[in-house]
Amino acid sequence: MHFWHYGNDGTENPYSKVNPVVNRLNNNFIKYKQPGNILYIGKNTVYLRDKYMFERAPLGDCKWGSKILKLIDQDVYTYKVHILSPDTCVKKVTQTKNAVLTLVDNFLDQGRLFIFHNLYISLDLSQEIIKRKSHCIGLIRKKARGTPTELQSKKVKNGSLVGYQNSQGISVMKWNILGAPYYGITTCHTLETVTVQKKVKNRIENTTNMVEEKVPQFLKDISLSEKVFDVHDKYSGSTSPTTEEVKWYKRLASDLITNTAITNALVLYKKLNKEKIKMWDFKDKLFRELVNIKQLPSLSSDDETEDLDFLDD
Repeated sequence: MHFWHYGNDGTENPYSKVNPVVNRLNNNFIKYKQPGNILYIGKNTVYLRDKYMFERAPLGDCKWGSKILKLIDQDVYTYKVHILSPDTCVKKVTQTKNAVLTLVDNFLDQGRLFIFHNLYISLDLSQEIIKRKSHCIGLIRKKARGTPTELQSKKVKNGSLVGYQNSQGISVMKWNILGAPYYGITTCHTLETVTVQKKVKNRIENTTNMVEEKVPQFLKDISLSEKVFDVHDKYSGSTSPTTEEVKWYKRLASDLITNTAITNALVLYKKLNKEKIKMWDFKDKLFRELVNIKQLPSLSSDDETEDLDFLDD
């Protein structure tokens, strides 16, 4: 890490040292996989040193790390990443809208559906996306601008869905899960329901039966992001190989390379070779190919906790 030097892109952006790495990764990500009709937008945090990253202006949640927006598909392949500026971490709606539009700019005007995960969107953002011949669904806050007051006071039963739609075709929905109200926004749904298969366990007979259940199409589609980002967090949730003593931009770049880029490589490897392989085994194989070393003992994911004997005979 001592010989890993970074330049400057010539701007006054606080991320000017790491922006060239991010731009190069984004250009490479889009080369090797064609995005589908449904893409998912979420955010995660790259934790930095246990102090403020920007000492002059400590800003809320950003004091523990950098928040990154990611655009991925159902195969957990990341097409683009965008680092949120420190000002965006103060929950400013305008900065968040601009950051999302920057993230999806090259993917609009093609009729795609963008599903937001763990990220509040706004009515203004939905209007901008629908103008670009695309659709979006996601969560909004209860008192977000544009939420009808009648919807806030309306009582909803568990599992049911109510909503209001404006002249542009944008709908604001409300539903209940275990007594807790949730609010969402969509540009392509109504109150229509679909039939899904649900597993029901019988603990007395110790059996599992499949039961048909009708659920709103909106809730079915918005739940798609849960499974996708659970797998994404499983692949990229490992800690960075750099320590807390290195500079913050090195730690940030290292996380993008060793987590995001390697996850993309794993997705492509599985598709091209039609092979099931664990992340640990893939990293071991990737390391051997990069350094051209094959005489080291193999370390499988099944026995990764075992100690290896490197003593000579």
